[in-house]
Amino acid sequence: MYRGANWHERETYEMFGVIFDGHPNLVPLLLPDGFEGHPLRKDFILAARVAKPWPGAKEPGESGHGAPSRRKTLPPGVPADWGGRPMLEVVLSFVVILVVFLVLPLIVGQTEHKVMAHMQSRLGPMYAGRFHGWAQLIADGVKFAQKEDIIPAAADRRIFMIAPGVALVPYLLVLIVIPIDRGRAAVDLDLGLFFVLAVMGVGVLGSIMAGWASANKYSVLGGMRSAAQLMSYELPLVLAASSVAMAAGTLSLSGIVEAWQWWWLPWQAIGGIVFFVAGLAELRRPPFDMPIAESEIIMGPMTEYTGMRFALFMLSEYVGIVVLSFLTTVLFLGGWHGPFLPGWLWTLVKVFFLSFVVIWLRVTYPRLREDQLQKLAWAVLVPPGARPIGPDRPAQSRDLTRYDQ
Repeated sequence: MYRGANWHERETYEMFGVIFDGHPNLVPLLLPDGFEGHPLRKDFILAARVAKPWPGAKEPGESGHGAPSRRKTLPPGVPADWGGRPMLEVVLSFVVILVVFLVLPLIVGQTEHKVMAHMQSRLGPMYAGRFHGWAQLIADGVKFAQKEDIIPAAADRRIFMIAPGVALVPYLLVLIVIPIDRGRAAVDLDLGLFFVLAVMGVGVLGSIMAGWASANKYSVLGGMRSAAQLMSYELPLVLAASSVAMAAGTLSLSGIVEAWQWWWLPWQAIGGIVFFVAGLAELRRPPFDMPIAESEIIMGPMTEYTGMRFALFMLSEYVGIVVLSFLTTVLFLGGWHGPFLPGWLWTLVKVFFLSFVVIWLRVTYPRLREDQLQKLAWAVLVPPGARPIGPDRPAQSRDLTRYDQ
């Protein structure tokens, strides 16, 4: 053993219970001077490993062996309570996410019915469920379930069938990593913001797949418009989200909320507006619903869909509203921060307020033309989204002295 082997002797004893004193088959370890690697990393190279140190030696866990059992020994630096979250807690977290995924979009949809009705001086649904038509969306679901599932003869059947799932499932994955309160997220990823933006981009592809696979000219036009809209509004969305991540110094959604301060409201107000508007455009919500445009191309990519597949597209739209409201709340409105009320309740209050704003915008503004939609993205949203995030950050980013060596 050359210099530095004593460190390996100690770590190997703690991990595997192997004692090196008097070992007749000792093989030199090829460890460099100043080696600081973790014993479980791939760069930790042991030249030889034998089943037992020498004939007659006791294996870890056998009676008479002085070291702890291999199964009960943790690597150095791992806390004693390591082992992950209890299975029951994990299951309950995913049940809550599934309930949010199924219930909140229904609440937002019913709210849209009633809010639009009052803003347009009409009653809206009043009969399903009797009290102000609270069960209207449930009745719509039953209606869709009873309709025939038709696939056009010239359609690409596989792409046609999986497109609604591609449009819906990514939003469920996004909900898994969004924290509703301090320490209350099903999965807290260090790269949570990166994961969310990547998965949301996949969700928008569902309408493009549906338009291409339907073998219908109106659907293809809607798919092409969806692709152009996605390419245009993805850039300001990512730029606005990046400004918050740079300000907080982390890509973790929980870390961003922890770093949030009240003065971020005016500081990041422009970025919040850019993010919210770009998110609405990616969801193809009015006034950004050119890919659907009922008066021009019937229902765009969804023209050939019926029954439950069409219902899945509708559900993905409302789930998208909930996800966008959650992300805007977490990134720009401080998430669970707020006085008097519990953190999770503050998060839900902000989410429902933003959902109301989405409905309000639908009633207020007419549909944009395609040229207006593209001009809004490239000439209005991209420049403020790409602005420096603060007076001190650009100076740090321009500090190139460390590269002069």
